[in-house]
Amino acid sequence: MKKAYSLLLAASLSLASAAQSAPLNLADSPLATSTSVEPNVMLLVDTSGSMRNIIWHSDFSPSSTSYPALVSRTTSYTLRDFGCTSGCWLSDGNKSIYFTDPYGAGFTRYYGNYINYLFDQFDDGTRLDQAPFDNSTRIDVARNVATDVVLSTPGMRFGLAKLNLDEGDNLYDGGTILASCGSPQTTLVQQISQLDANTNTPLAEALYEITRYFRGMGAFYTDDDFTSPIQYRCQNNFTVVISDGFPTYDTNFPNNDPDDPNNDLPDWDGLSPATSSSQYPNFPQYSDGFLTGSQASEGYSLYLDDIAKFGWDIDMMTGGADDAGVSFDDPEFEQQNMGTYTVGFSTSNQMLEDAAEYGSGQYFTASNAAELSAALQSAISDIAARSSSSSSAASNTGFISSGARVYQARYNGTNWTGQLLAFDIDTDISSDDYGQLDTSGSATDGAVWDAAELIPSFGSRTILTYNTSSTTGVPFTWDAISPDQQTDLNNDENLLNYLRGQRSLEEDNGGTLRDRDSLLGDIINSSPFYVGAPAFSYPDNWNGAETEPEDSSPYSTFRADNADRDPMIYVGANDGMLHGFDAESGVEQVAYVPGSVYGNLDLLADPNYSHRYYVDGSPTAGDVFFDGAWHSVLVSGLNKGGRGIFALDVTSPSFSESNADDTVLWEFTSADDSDLGFTYSRPAIVRLNNGEWAAIFGNGYNSDSETAALFIVSIEDGSLIKKIDTGVAGSNGLATPAPVDVNGDYIVDRVYAGDLQGNLWRFDLSGSNTNQWGIPYTQGQTKEPLFTACLDNACSDRQPITVRPEVGRSTASPDGVMIYFGTGKYLEPSDGTVSDSPQMQSFYGVLDSNLAANQFSTLGRDDLLEQEILFEQTETFDGTSFQVRVTSDYLLETDDEGWFLDLAPPGSASVGEMQVTDPLLRAGKVFFTTLIPGEDPCRPGGTSWLMELDAQDGSRLSYTPFDLNSDGSFGDGDLVEVTIDGDTFNVPVSGYRLKVGAAASPSVMAGQGAEFKYVSGEGGIEAVRENPGPQSVGRMSWEQLR
Repeated sequence: MKKAYSLLLAASLSLASAAQSAPLNLADSPLATSTSVEPNVMLLVDTSGSMRNIIWHSDFSPSSTSYPALVSRTTSYTLRDFGCTSGCWLSDGNKSIYFTDPYGAGFTRYYGNYINYLFDQFDDGTRLDQAPFDNSTRIDVARNVATDVVLSTPGMRFGLAKLNLDEGDNLYDGGTILASCGSPQTTLVQQISQLDANTNTPLAEALYEITRYFRGMGAFYTDDDFTSPIQYRCQNNFTVVISDGFPTYDTNFPNNDPDDPNNDLPDWDGLSPATSSSQYPNFPQYSDGFLTGSQASEGYSLYLDDIAKFGWDIDMMTGGADDAGVSFDDPEFEQQNMGTYTVGFSTSNQMLEDAAEYGSGQYFTASNAAELSAALQSAISDIAARSSSSSSAASNTGFISSGARVYQARYNGTNWTGQLLAFDIDTDISSDDYGQLDTSGSATDGAVWDAAELIPSFGSRTILTYNTSSTTGVPFTWDAISPDQQTDLNNDENLLNYLRGQRSLEEDNGGTLRDRDSLLGDIINSSPFYVGAPAFSYPDNWNGAETEPEDSSPYSTFRADNADRDPMIYVGANDGMLHGFDAESGVEQVAYVPGSVYGNLDLLADPNYSHRYYVDGSPTAGDVFFDGAWHSVLVSGLNKGGRGIFALDVTSPSFSESNADDTVLWEFTSADDSDLGFTYSRPAIVRLNNGEWAAIFGNGYNSDSETAALFIVSIEDGSLIKKIDTGVAGSNGLATPAPVDVNGDYIVDRVYAGDLQGNLWRFDLSGSNTNQWGIPYTQGQTKEPLFTACLDNACSDRQPITVRPEVGRSTASPDGVMIYFGTGKYLEPSDGTVSDSPQMQSFYGVLDSNLAANQFSTLGRDDLLEQEILFEQTETFDGTSFQVRVTSDYLLETDDEGWFLDLAPPGSASVGEMQVTDPLLRAGKVFFTTLIPGEDPCRPGGTSWLMELDAQDGSRLSYTPFDLNSDGSFGDGDLVEVTIDGDTFNVPVSGYRLKVGAAASPSVMAGQGAEFKYVSGEGGIEAVRENPGPQSVGRMSWEQLR
């Protein structure tokens, strides 16, 4: 069936281990965050004499000529210039004003035009030390703001540097590292407190010294020997430059830097646009200064941008191993460099802007304490965002064509914020980048937009919720929610307003509630889901008889009427809401607060917040028929966020709070049935043989009974149509089900799903009588699974199944289907590390021959063909290295009921590899990602393999699936040489280790002569160009329903 909605990178890594005797210790935070690498952030504070300048009033315009010219507008004066050695009264002959001296001894500086402004604005007798605005110096503000940032920002290794003092053998030159990155907060705060404003301004020299520090070299301007703070090959390194002007005495650079073999420094960019001193302060872009006259003149040299580019371009750590014991030359993290952010304090400065551009950072301006604090916090937030983890992604189409786009969800584990990024796809077939992500956008990492930046203001958002008393959809407002829900919110309307986005209630803005860097919370296990125009291929005449309810309103008419509706992208976040964003613009159109999460919503506002899950499940959507009309309905669970499922009518994306009851359809929770656990199961939307449309889902984990059960509820009102309990309890639960339409009539006939005890269940829904639906195989009163994943005949070592199976037609059995799934569990904190003797996990292809009950017995490993990983090592393809695998190609015997592949290197015991993301079937091949949890901080979630096998027998493919040598074709250059039983062969690989770390399931787009898999992981999105295969055309006569 053609999909009306996107193929997805499935929810972030989830689930399973062997059966246990107690409820699961389900994690409250992502398992990957405990070992993440903190970035190095060096604060370079301008300590030149100009930092003694008094902070300007917010109304002051330094370029204005409207103030009386009492003194030279462009000259900087100290109070000593007027005969004062402390604060004093100054007079213009008409009025006297008391000028304060916060720096002391009369050395506080006042810009000439600011003196003019003060006499113009204030009355005779005014004391500026008593005025209702800041009268600190710039260095005072810089000290205070830097201290606040260091004390209030966890998860970063701050360091401190300043400009060298004008004394001794190092007259005017360079900078000094006052505190190494990672120094204790007490050390940093002490050093910050001692910053003074008493030097010239050798900014570029100081930044160059910092590059030597990061490289672990000897200092150039002092006698110091540096130890590099770079601990790991993946570590991000930054310098934040805070300056109030242009350089002076800033031309002393070495001619023997080991990373500058051509002696290009200091003009690293090779650009020297004509510049004259008369252009001050508006120098041209990329200028190197006017380079005539005195070096004491501001703008004589302008090399800060060149040094920022140098720090970004070079590799600061070559050779040797990082603290994880891995080479700094690891191909996955080949370069360790330094980014540069700049803050222009009380000045707009092209040089600082150029330095941020070249240093791949950002440029900010500030003129007072509040603006400097905001600028520095923005820089730190952007640095934190660059250290984010990716979770999952979705595409808006199944084919690479104009408008093709990939949406990526990400989270930041330091401040628990989220991002949803949109990337265009290069659709130019003649381009070398065809099918790759276009990263030329203006948002984070070159995205077209970041939805976190596009959430409307507090009073403009459309936020809906479910009133648990009236069981209706209502606006998320104080008067609309139930009394019990108000109690959950501590009877505090401000708490609800905070959750809606009112920022004035946060501590930084004078309130008492938790500060947020973004209104969009972390998106961890929820996969984005794209809803465009309806595109299912449902018939207009169901069963060909014109007797079904759907026949009264043809689906083709519904498709036509909604062909131009605005596309939306939906995703859950751990801020308590499901969010719906306009897929074109990224602007939030709607948000929904499920009734099931109210019990913990108050914790989100706690300044001591510790992460919890809220709307962490992955939504799905489909077109359904009820109440005499077609609708598009979204259904979602919550994962660890709660024991509930909710449904929204998303037919029209014109959402408003006034139509909340029309949009919110229902919620089904553990209050309705205690066998519903935490809803890790992703619902499927189906048409049933009794004529109803339904949501089907597994009961999840930690239900009251700890059983494994399948729920079937009405899509119209959430009422329970059928619950099928497997009867297998004891720390059990049913994962995401796979409904199947066997005969091609778009109606579900069977459902397959796995549980934590390794059982693969078949549920029969083929008749119209719901009383006859159930598990078709029994042994007496005991229900029998189709297959049990066990490592021994006694089944004492069961392999948990936590993925959604994939189902395909069998070529070996005319009435049979193949069910594909892997085993493993990635749910509990202990699952995030590999034990000393980890359980072997496997990938299975199991045949359901549709046997009669009296012919059936549960299948096990002994009934299957075993395939093996024969070869695993690093190979180089046209200069690019990949760690690749080759599997066996053993043939099925007539009595084989499928196949399996153990996930372990050749001849090895388990290394902890598991298969916990949903597999996919396409063109006769099954493909899936695996996970090996790791303790390497550069891969906090571990590493993943992308495997591709023949679907029928699990053998390696007869053709190369990957374009490993990146030549745009699939041929001999993509093969590897292996020796098997003494014979040497060139064969296709069966899998390769992904470069993005722990990865979700791929999203797939077909293209011209290739297909592309977009795999989201901790390192971003990896676009994999692949061979579509010889079976890439045609349509099967049956469907696995979504």
